[in-house]
Amino acid sequence: MANFRAMAFSINDKKVAELTDVTVKFMTNGEQQVGTDEVLGESVGIITTEASFNHVEPVEGTEIDMDDLLLSQVPVNLSFVKRGQVYRIDGKLIDGETKSTMKSGATNGTYNFRGGKPKRVG
Repeated sequence: MANFRAMAFSINDKKVAELTDVTVKFMTNGEQQVGTDEVLGESVGIITTEASFNHVEPVEGTEIDMDDLLLSQVPVNLSFVKRGQVYRIDGKLIDGETKSTMKSGATNGTYNFRGGKPKRVG
């Protein structure tokens, strides 16, 4: 039987504890090469990474101020563990959104990250 575990996720080497879900996407950015009659192949592109994550925002705040990182436009590093392999990506938060639900009293944040090629660091 297989074991399952959510991936550990960090920004600037600090674990983000309030996450509800994370999506990480690697892209090769190649282009399809088309001839007159058929597809001839795919070019080799520059690898990039995009990530999005949602988290619950406690009233007292979080250890990592995502809004400050976003609004100051500082470079950040994102790291996560997948199948026992640690990946690290340098990039920036590119947008963020906050949603508050009156009925439940919860406030959630959604943030998007864009960066370069992931590096295997562990």
